[in-house]
Amino acid sequence: MKQVKYLCIARSGVVLPNSVEAEHFYREDLSMFLAEQLKRQTLSEIDYVLVVGESDVVFGAELAIQYGLTLSVYGYEYDFRDHKIVDTNKEQVLRELLSVSKEPKLFTQSLNELLNKLIKKVPLQLSEVQVEKLILAATPQALNIGGEKATDVAKRMVMDFFEQKKREVKDLVSPRLSDQVKEICLSYKNELVEYIKKNPGFYVLNEHMGAGKSQDVIIPLFNEFSSTDLKPIVITPTIALSTQLINDKRNYQHQKELDVSDLKAVAACVISATANWKYQKYGKDSKVCLIEEFEECESAICSTELMYPKTLHRCSEAMEQWQRILQTETVVIADAMFSNFSAQQIVKSGRSITIVKNTDQANTQNKKLTVFPYQKQLSKLVDCLNSGERAIAFCDGKHSYNGKFNTIANVIKEQTNVKPIVVDSVFIKKDQPDYFYDLTTRIEEQPCHIFSPVVTSGISVVTNKVNSVNIFACHTLLPTQLVQSSGRFRKSQEIIISFDKRSRFTTTDKKLIFNELAYKAYEEQCSSDLSALFKDKHCQLVLDRIAHNRRMKLNYVFTTLQLFEEMGYEITLEDIKDDSEAISKLIKRLFNQNKSKFIDVAANTVYDKTEHDFLKNSFEILTNEEKFKLQVYELQRFYNLKTFDCVDSARRLIEFDKGGKSRRHLEHIRVLQGGFCPIENPKLVVIQKIFKHIFSILNVDEVNLTANYKIDDIDKLAQYIKTAKIEGYKVRNELIALGCSTDIAGEYKDRGYLTRGILNVLFGQVQDYIRVGSKDKLGHRPVDFYFLLPNKSELTKKYFEQKYYSKALHSSN
Repeated sequence: MKQVKYLCIARSGVVLPNSVEAEHFYREDLSMFLAEQLKRQTLSEIDYVLVVGESDVVFGAELAIQYGLTLSVYGYEYDFRDHKIVDTNKEQVLRELLSVSKEPKLFTQSLNELLNKLIKKVPLQLSEVQVEKLILAATPQALNIGGEKATDVAKRMVMDFFEQKKREVKDLVSPRLSDQVKEICLSYKNELVEYIKKNPGFYVLNEHMGAGKSQDVIIPLFNEFSSTDLKPIVITPTIALSTQLINDKRNYQHQKELDVSDLKAVAACVISATANWKYQKYGKDSKVCLIEEFEECESAICSTELMYPKTLHRCSEAMEQWQRILQTETVVIADAMFSNFSAQQIVKSGRSITIVKNTDQANTQNKKLTVFPYQKQLSKLVDCLNSGERAIAFCDGKHSYNGKFNTIANVIKEQTNVKPIVVDSVFIKKDQPDYFYDLTTRIEEQPCHIFSPVVTSGISVVTNKVNSVNIFACHTLLPTQLVQSSGRFRKSQEIIISFDKRSRFTTTDKKLIFNELAYKAYEEQCSSDLSALFKDKHCQLVLDRIAHNRRMKLNYVFTTLQLFEEMGYEITLEDIKDDSEAISKLIKRLFNQNKSKFIDVAANTVYDKTEHDFLKNSFEILTNEEKFKLQVYELQRFYNLKTFDCVDSARRLIEFDKGGKSRRHLEHIRVLQGGFCPIENPKLVVIQKIFKHIFSILNVDEVNLTANYKIDDIDKLAQYIKTAKIEGYKVRNELIALGCSTDIAGEYKDRGYLTRGILNVLFGQVQDYIRVGSKDKLGHRPVDFYFLLPNKSELTKKYFEQKYYSKALHSSN
């Protein structure tokens, strides 16, 4: 009998059975211990029981599966000693854990973790309905949680999860009302300016883009207060926006050599307003602060990349000045994306907020957002420029991450006659600092501009001469920045977006963020200085903002598209997913792993199109049983079968199909017989002619797939392959592209080698031969002629007709 040893995680609060002793490990140490036992092969000699509490139940279950252990959860035991999950990913493991749950802890924790994984696939790969279906399919039907069916609990948890996530997204662009955050309704054009003049306070204009926040309120207020002693200041996230709003002597750019404290009004970017010592005195005397794009402003001062010197300490100093500015007697913020996070931070500083809703007639524009795969969007952009149209593209300017910003520009240069204007912070600082002064004219003069969204913050362009607005979404950009970019061109109603598949993990833990930003810059200072910096309240505010922005990117696609929906966009998903190649590989792998299991599942499965679509859309996270069912559905759909008559009929078709290999052969016969549209697929016309020439040279009957050919015929085929062209395409190259070996020299060493390979690869036919005459020195008679095995030909004909001429599946769906 094997020795039993108990393991548990230190300080996890588990209660061990009576008289049981256990070894205690921290998580990382436990993983290392088990890895070492596996290396020493002691896992087969000792039965380890891993005892876990609620917070460690999923972690423990994953270890138990990985190392074949028994898991103990509050008295319930899970035997994972022989429980293997093939080709596992995180989502698949969590679904497996959900399916074996016996008690609430593993059920709830695995379900919560699974939801947080699956939301990253919503909505491009999975819909919310499909997520629920995946979870319910894995929920134990007989399990009860607190007297309630587990399936009912799962349904409620899924619904509550998505509702919570949608509330969180809404909080990103609108504050929640409370005793300190109130709402009033006034006309921006006719009432608000006078109201603010008479009632100092903290106001937020949180209306949609194009509602008149800047033109009807911010600029008129600035002009009104400029003639008083209240020393108003306009603050924007970028120099470009401050210049676009106020391009006269009141703008900081025109007063660089002067002491701004002597001016009566100033417009400046947020970095200057918070980090330039000249503004310290002016800010103390100012009674009016007008802020454009508050979220972008605060994000800018929390960025070490934008500060000089580029340190967290410098950001904290700027935050301190920013907090002083926010205590100005009258503060007016214009931001369509003003978040509940910002509202709560301002309330904590002791201020009450008035949200002003506009009563003016809304000039609503029904914008449409179409989501494409990256490569398809790039191709559409190239086509647009080649047709003489004008296009705009937004992409992150941080070239170091994935190079997409430069890649788009290079593709346009190579595939069109257009040289795009690439606008990022470097371009503006070094090449054209006045680029944004007359942006509309520049846009209309050049066919393509590629922007880093950050440099366009708050900018708006009104022109009818932009045909295409494209957003290439990288995970370095905030979802709010993507939405704002979509509104930069006021008259462009249709926006195209694609999402980068690659994402990078960034921690949202404040201490880890501090270590990431501070230690490199302060590595030569003593740890006490770092400790003091971390405790500084303004440094904490900087870390809070950074953590908030990073949380915004955790469920990147879901959050972004939900934001667009909040803004009233009509969203269309176009050709997002093509998993045919991955599914084909899965078919071959399952066929090779367990053909008998495949046959058993097939014999007992009735085709269900709805279920097939569901499994196909989520194949990456299916359990092993579901993967087999998906492959049976793929088989039935292709061969037009509702069900199999018996196990033997399932076996015959599965053996013929060879893990999907034979499907390609039937498609080639379909091309040979002209089963395609020449207008939609002109290249197939070339392939058809090559197939027909091969059949003609080898005397193959297209219908019956019978043939009788000699060595002279094979030599003719070799010459054809070597020299022929069809409509400019070399036959040899086309056959190679189809997977055929065209080694002409090899044919003369092994007669029949060429035809044997081509007929098998293209059409799945098996070649044989008849020998006659006297034997040679090796005892071989010469080949009289070659032919195709009739059994294989008959099966091919049978399943070809089943695929293309049977109505069995179509008539029942």
